[in-house]
Amino acid sequence: MPETNAHILLDEFRRHHLHFQASITQVCQDDTIDAFHLALLGEDLEEFENAVSQNPAIFPDHSEWEVLQTNVQSMITDLRTIYRLRVEQSHRGHPNAISWEHTGSVGRPRMIIDPDFLRWAYGRHTTSGIAYFLNVSRRTVRRSLLEYGIVSPGRAPRSNNMDPNISVGQADHIFDPSHLAELPQEVRDAANSIQSSSSSAYLSNMSNNDLDMMIQLLRSHYPGAGIRMLDGMLRRLGQVLPYERIQQSLTRLEPVSRVFDRIRIRRRRYTVPGPNFLWHHDGHHRKHSCL
Repeated sequence: MPETNAHILLDEFRRHHLHFQASITQVCQDDTIDAFHLALLGEDLEEFENAVSQNPAIFPDHSEWEVLQTNVQSMITDLRTIYRLRVEQSHRGHPNAISWEHTGSVGRPRMIIDPDFLRWAYGRHTTSGIAYFLNVSRRTVRRSLLEYGIVSPGRAPRSNNMDPNISVGQADHIFDPSHLAELPQEVRDAANSIQSSSSSAYLSNMSNNDLDMMIQLLRSHYPGAGIRMLDGMLRRLGQVLPYERIQQSLTRLEPVSRVFDRIRIRRRRYTVPGPNFLWHHDGHHRKHSCL
């Protein structure tokens, strides 16, 4: 990895370390942070720990890498302890968030959800989660949110007041990039100027500098392209390369994003009491508590 990129990546490791330290300090001082957000923070910390353990060569002083690893492991241990305490506290008692108002008219009394609780819960959970917790319908929660002004009424999914200058079939250079057969002439000229030969039957022995130049040029025209798209473009240009070389080139060109992007990914995790509790039906996940 070039020395400049190594310095950038080292600074990013240090910045993330300070950020996580501040987050753990805030968690220790703020008792209102619920267990769900603590779990998300724990996932980010674990991803950061993996990134640190996989990049020891970035740190010029090996002792700094060891200290950073030790600190991150200590933060994970502390966060798990706090998480268990918050979960135990959340299981003690049940908030009395629902009351009934007798309007004097015929029918059942009017259900009233405490506005303070609803405002607090809406900032942390979904409408479905609030309805499940209160054992009411989503429509009831939605109506209360509108009555208290916590949310504003949304527009219809299809509006009649569309901009006449916008066409449904209009191409978008970000979401609908040009087909691979229509690669820019600049890219084709650069590929033709590269001298490479077949090293093992069909693999190209393109140098790292030429590969970095081609990847950077392709990314300038297709900023959303990943490894698969870049591999397809290079094959279209007659350059067949292993995935590992393309990944290494992206790491050399964009070290920070390649290392830290996984921390931003939110993976769905399930905790079920036993087998056959979670079913999957054509893309819809359903939990059946009756099983």
